[in-house]
Amino acid sequence: MSSGSIQHWCWCGRLCTSWCSRCERQWYCSAEHLEADWPRHRAECGALSQSNSSAQVTVQAMMFPVDGERPKLVPITLLEWTPRLQNIVGHESEVSSMIITKGVGGETLRFPLHIFFRTHFLTDGSRTNASVYGLTHGQANYQWKGPVVALKFTGTRQSAYTNISMSDLPPLVYFMTYLNSRP
Repeated sequence: MSSGSIQHWCWCGRLCTSWCSRCERQWYCSAEHLEADWPRHRAECGALSQSNSSAQVTVQAMMFPVDGERPKLVPITLLEWTPRLQNIVGHESEVSSMIITKGVGGETLRFPLHIFFRTHFLTDGSRTNASVYGLTHGQANYQWKGPVVALKFTGTRQSAYTNISMSDLPPLVYFMTYLNSRP
């Protein structure tokens, strides 16, 4: 039985299938055990994340350009896990965001998505976003204008980001098409 891979065991004796999405160092066999251990692990996890949080990190984001037909993957710098989007979307005070936790058909996303856009895109004179318009076939509940950027969380705790990929596009398009609360 030599698989060559490392196996992690939970404190209860069962094989682990997931880990803490913040530090990715503590393993668990179930979400229930993660929640049960969180009061103990929180201090350890916080210390790990604080020691790493001041570092500048770059992840792949998905940008929906105003004048492009398709979204594209672009590097985004994170400083203390805050995305630096000024060069794309605008000044921080003019940027809003929404977190997408449900995918097409209503299933919960294992890695939620975080979408950023101009706060007043409906009224600030921004041009219609051609890539969003094309992907939604012009059927979106809102006429998305200005640049839109999406990032991917490392897990459901929504405490850090990881690289997004084009396979994350369907829930983003679904969200931008059927959004029923005002952005």
